[in-house]
Amino acid sequence: MQIRIFGHDVGVDDSRIDASPETIREQVREYEAGERSPLDLEIG
Repeated sequence: MQIRIFGHDVGVDDSRIDASPETIREQVREYEAGERSPLDLEIG
């Protein structure tokens, strides 16, 4: 999947992340806004 963070497009292999693309994008947006420090995503 492609995400945009801090003005850069980044490719993320989400096949091993146990979360929906919407959840991943939401957490990245929160991180970028300074509302979250670590991402809370399970790797499987």
